[in-house]
Amino acid sequence: MIPLEINKRNLTFSPSENKELEDIIEKNSTVLRIPQKKIFMYSGESLNHIYYIKDGRTRHYMADPNGTEKILYVLTKGWFFGEAAFVLDYAETSLYSKAETDSTLYLIDRTKAMDLLDNNRLFREAIMRCFAFKTMILRYEIENIIFNPAKDRIKRFLCVNISHDSVDNYNWIDINSEYTHYEIGVLIGCTRVTVSKMINELIKEGFIRVVNNKIQVNKKKYYDYINQQD
Repeated sequence: MIPLEINKRNLTFSPSENKELEDIIEKNSTVLRIPQKKIFMYSGESLNHIYYIKDGRTRHYMADPNGTEKILYVLTKGWFFGEAAFVLDYAETSLYSKAETDSTLYLIDRTKAMDLLDNNRLFREAIMRCFAFKTMILRYEIENIIFNPAKDRIKRFLCVNISHDSVDNYNWIDINSEYTHYEIGVLIGCTRVTVSKMINELIKEGFIRVVNNKIQVNKKKYYDYINQQD
């Protein structure tokens, strides 16, 4: 099995490989294929299965009536979702789920899932592992939001997202991926307006600059900041 890790920068769970587990799930499930960018589950929708990701990547997030979103986690191959509602006997989900790539899911209905939990140790341990890792990411997010101001959360996000290829060559370090202010807010738990305000402050402080709509981090200030975190 591949070591399980969580990318805290974008809340993505690393893929997990277990052929024996997947064979068991395949024999007790139906297949659902979802195209990229499709929201396939809405908050309040009936939840009658445990879902296993055969292939692809799915985003699971909350949204308020104003449209503000907060990602809880992004799951990849080998992870479950819907298991909490199943164990607690909730009839509906409180989250939105979206396919970030073309994805294939295995759907295990409640009767078969209960039988597997009762009688299959491998399946039961996989469900418990999924619970544990989601608890870990939740604890990280609570700590991050409670103890770190918005500006510091943005700094952390940018500093762990730098392109190491450019660190030794320039006074300004590129960011690996392009994120909108809204996307940064979704990941760190801030509104787009707050992110935009903090980005402008960081520009004035010389911590970052924006060139051709791309954020770059000042090399000296980057090292000063990460050394403070040690």
